[in-house]
Amino acid sequence: MKKLLPLLAALVALTACTQSIPGTPTAAGQNAAESGVTPPSGEKVKRQPIRLGLQNPPKDWKAAGAPFDPCTVLGWPDIPEAQRDPKNRPPKLMALKKDDAIETGCMFYNDEMVSIVIPSSGQPVPSAAPVTKSPFFRVSVVWGSTIDPARFGGEKVTIGGKSAAVVPDKIGSLNDPICLVAMKFGKGGGGVDVRNGRFPGLDPCPIAKALAEKLATKVP
Repeated sequence: MKKLLPLLAALVALTACTQSIPGTPTAAGQNAAESGVTPPSGEKVKRQPIRLGLQNPPKDWKAAGAPFDPCTVLGWPDIPEAQRDPKNRPPKLMALKKDDAIETGCMFYNDEMVSIVIPSSGQPVPSAAPVTKSPFFRVSVVWGSTIDPARFGGEKVTIGGKSAAVVPDKIGSLNDPICLVAMKFGKGGGGVDVRNGRFPGLDPCPIAKALAEKLATKVP
């Protein structure tokens, strides 16, 4: 969803760690300024800290000031049975960029499992077959204080009495179909996007619209 996240390029929620540690020194000389050590001239070069983890940890709905929790307002039972995660794994908070229009969001994952062959010690690594099919099926529920469907292209519609925009697109190297439904709420805006590479021939827009209908009934 290039319009929001680009809604999606992003995207796996990670546990953030903001600890700072000094850079690792290297031999003085040409790269001294980069390493932060004292070069032969005797002039001290400032060493920049190395940041670990995300610079902008994911915000939950309360921290973001959202009117609903994107991790619980919808669930796997709202998604068509054929596309549900059989393990019913909980969604994950989305890791977002600082300047992203999305301020909080949750992503449901039902990606196809991919087998990886690890050769025994001393054995040659087998050549990988070309990837021709995407394993991804993901549903994102998002909110942002400045999200407005009027700013999007796509089809302008009314969903659950709310102004909305339905925006089909492609994402990833294999051009997975993705569909965003953005809506205007009483406070800010948000919506649903569905990415489907796993299930051939399945249009994600009907699923995104149906989920947006349910979301519209739960958010004023």
